[in-house]
Amino acid sequence: MFRQRAKLFRFDKEANQWKEKGLGEMKILRHLVNSRYRLILRREQVLKLACNQWLTAEISFKPLPTSETSWCWVGQDFSDNEPVIEQLAIKFKTIELAQQFKQVIDTSQNEIRKQNSTATEKGDADIKTPTVVARPEESRTVVAQPEESRNVVTQPEDAMKNVIEEQAKVEEDEEEDDDDYTTDEDEEEILFDKRIKFFSKEEDWKAVGLGTIKVIYDEDVNGNRIMVELDNKNVVCNHLVSKELNMSIDKKDCYWSPIDFSTDEPVRRHFRSQFSSEQAAQEFQKVFEEGRQLAQESEISERDIATFPHEIKFSHAHGGSSQ
Repeated sequence: MFRQRAKLFRFDKEANQWKEKGLGEMKILRHLVNSRYRLILRREQVLKLACNQWLTAEISFKPLPTSETSWCWVGQDFSDNEPVIEQLAIKFKTIELAQQFKQVIDTSQNEIRKQNSTATEKGDADIKTPTVVARPEESRTVVAQPEESRNVVTQPEDAMKNVIEEQAKVEEDEEEDDDDYTTDEDEEEILFDKRIKFFSKEEDWKAVGLGTIKVIYDEDVNGNRIMVELDNKNVVCNHLVSKELNMSIDKKDCYWSPIDFSTDEPVRRHFRSQFSSEQAAQEFQKVFEEGRQLAQESEISERDIATFPHEIKFSHAHGGSSQ
């Protein structure tokens, strides 16, 4: 019914920010036999579930004030097998794709309402009622897991009351919650982190500014990503290390020309990082070469990178510590 690449985020209440959950194809599926609808997103390369939910008529999809290409909702997610209530947001590359997603959602929810109405008229509130497996000493409510051959997961009635209260609270605080996206960078594996003076080249080399260069392991693609964030929080370099990418070193300066995603579209750019010492430059070169080796193992090529959707630009990126 719907299948488009998008980036999924979850809202972390403790950190009070959106955190990336995965990049992949957002799918809306309809079962041919029981007519149930599901929301599915698997992370690219690793194919691990990031979103696995029943679509119901009660779920409310709302736009984010900070993004015209995003929708957020609260639902019960089974991507980690155990049911968890999460506030999720999906961000598409264009406004048109976001609108198509919402149109399919609306159509599907209208169809679900019709199914529920027909079932109620027949005296059968549930089209397909799963078998209840629960210990007799506990009063429980059944929550059906949206797997193809699903096991029944049960939840105490008090927990279901908390779910309703949780959704009400999220809706009340939604304006405060809908801040700009931030990444899960605190949970990422940072392989390299140094202060630099950064340059780019069109015709001649020009100083861009002082900042921090990081090499981060990107679990989604099993590869390394290089990011440069200036002291003013602008991200001026953001790309994967491909197996074809080369780097040269001249004392304290390192030079390379990747396909970069720090701008609106992926483009070939020429970068130069000037470190405080030759040793720091050599350390960067070593980590860079390790990234190339990993790209060989993971088959990360420039041809594939050029077709990736560009990264979401963040207005408040986290800076690294100075070294």
